[in-house]
Amino acid sequence: MKLSELVETLSLDLDTVDLATEITGITENSSHVLPGNIFVAITGNDLDGHAFIQDSINRGASLIIGENELSDLAVPYLRVNESRQILGELLYRFYQNPFKNKKIIGVTGTNGKTTTTYFIKHLLKKHGYTVGVIGTIGYEINGVFLASSNTTPSTSILYNLFNRSNDDVILMEVSSHGLVQNRMHNVPFDFALFTNLQKDHLDYHGTMESYFQAKSLLFSQLRATGISIINGDDLWGRKLLRNLAQEDKETIRVGSNPKSDLVVLSPSPSEEEFTLIENDIPIKILSPLPGKYNIENLSMAIATVQQLGVPLNSVDAYLKDFEGVPGRFEQYMLPNNVRVIIDYAHTAEAIDYCLQTVSSLAADNNIFSIFGFTGKRDKVKRRYMLENALSWSKKVYLTTDDLHDVPTDHLRKETADIVDSFFYTEPIVIDMDRTTAFEKAVGDARAGDFIVLMGMGHEDYHYEFHYPVKSDQELTDYFATKLSEIKNV
Repeated sequence: MKLSELVETLSLDLDTVDLATEITGITENSSHVLPGNIFVAITGNDLDGHAFIQDSINRGASLIIGENELSDLAVPYLRVNESRQILGELLYRFYQNPFKNKKIIGVTGTNGKTTTTYFIKHLLKKHGYTVGVIGTIGYEINGVFLASSNTTPSTSILYNLFNRSNDDVILMEVSSHGLVQNRMHNVPFDFALFTNLQKDHLDYHGTMESYFQAKSLLFSQLRATGISIINGDDLWGRKLLRNLAQEDKETIRVGSNPKSDLVVLSPSPSEEEFTLIENDIPIKILSPLPGKYNIENLSMAIATVQQLGVPLNSVDAYLKDFEGVPGRFEQYMLPNNVRVIIDYAHTAEAIDYCLQTVSSLAADNNIFSIFGFTGKRDKVKRRYMLENALSWSKKVYLTTDDLHDVPTDHLRKETADIVDSFFYTEPIVIDMDRTTAFEKAVGDARAGDFIVLMGMGHEDYHYEFHYPVKSDQELTDYFATKLSEIKNV
């Protein structure tokens, strides 16, 4: 595509560029630059794209766009006020609107994004749709799975995925970081879902109100015919409903309030069957995942797929072969008859919901909880995470899930300070190696007990461990094999 076609109607100073230049691609990642590409330098929280301009030139970039005053580059340079916005505009034109002929569903919230999208994907596929997913676990486009590093990918990757997709529907997990950083510039959503808002990412957003405002940005990107689907049982969800009502936006309220558009009658935590009421007609649904929070996620998914033609009375049958969600309340049995549950719970509220559900399954047996504090991340929630874990557990093993460049000794000291503030340490074990923490829990647990691994779910580790394991699932498999070997001796 000619540069002239890309920049037409954009307010750019083009005196120094050749508009006949053939552009082969656009990226904000210098390591992805190919000959003939435009490289857009973006200033991020950890890295400044302007520092990689020379690298992009070495790789063959034909034009550089950035926000800094620069001169004497080997290729033309355009200075702009907002690199992120220009990046989105250029990609939209380069791919000639990759969003056409697709239904786009965005799911935001602190917890439940992945599970909700997996429920929606399953139900829509059962009804005959082809579905693509862009989210935390990975990207699935045209039935092909790709690994991911971010919940919401960079703008250039996002546009590329949409351009390649032939799917009827694209599901996106939308992070607050992605919204604030305008990674979804020009993406027109048909449906926007809000699951909940809980204490998380305050190291980035500062306050819960700022965090809420970041999440709310998704709802400003709805098409004119777009629909908002909100968890009305969440405090911040109710605030969002009030805000959207003032803007005269179409909304669907899901929750236990009798005035909800889709009323959810939840059972006790030990049950999985629940009732949905629509137009005074009750329909029973059996959730394939236990816990009130999973019923909330499933109810949000059902409210969405109804808008795409899935009958409410077909949902229960469609869910019969639901295969679960990687790292979300996955259950394993060790050879010593100790049950292990792996869950992505990484906020105080999520830990509370997860362990409450486990408690309903455990009867008179004990719960041994393992979770970690993440280096360089939100410290406000740590005390509450431990407090909630202690309320349900016989013993808690504090470890780490990702150091994020924080030295192990430093994080151990921060963890110990939190433990000391509780004035007792007996039910708390501190072990920065997640593998040895699990080994201690296996040694303490007896037949019928539960070990709950929280915080990482599907994720692999990012640093070296004493034992050769990488993920919570591999950790469980490792000790299952180890116990079997001991049993067979």
